[in-house]
Amino acid sequence: MRAELVSIPTDTVPLDGLYYEPEGGAAGAALLFHGNTMNFYVGVLRFLPPALVKLGLACLAFNRRGHDILSTRNSRVPEGGAFQLARESIEDNRIALTIRGKDYEHRGEAASLSNMKNPMRGCGPFIHDDPTDRPLAIFGGKVTLHFGPGRQPSLVLPVIPPK
Repeated sequence: MRAELVSIPTDTVPLDGLYYEPEGGAAGAALLFHGNTMNFYVGVLRFLPPALVKLGLACLAFNRRGHDILSTRNSRVPEGGAFQLARESIEDNRIALTIRGKDYEHRGEAASLSNMKNPMRGCGPFIHDDPTDRPLAIFGGKVTLHFGPGRQPSLVLPVIPPK
């Protein structure tokens, strides 16, 4: 099992977490986040990912801004559940799992490299807008998930091989 610390940027504090991947690749993936005043390194988010990895699933367990009751970072500025706003809680959930038809593109400021033609808005400089491979009739719409009894939801995430 491979595990890697990750940090998901937000407009205030980053959402820190741990990404787990089974040796030999993943058959699926699980996104795990806690309720208010918890964190990704205790409780269910500590013992569940290794068990899911044994089943062949990659897992991302991460903190929301409402982690712990009270915490500080390098700046010693207090953060945590005692300070989390409702809109931040909703945004953290949106950041963690956004389903789009544009392959991980975001609307924020794009990064760039001098040797790349396109700005980077998610999947590097790759914009996935070729009309042959990504026709708007298929990829330009809204994605709706349908689930319930007998219709178990699932999510396919890309598996990034180790360097």
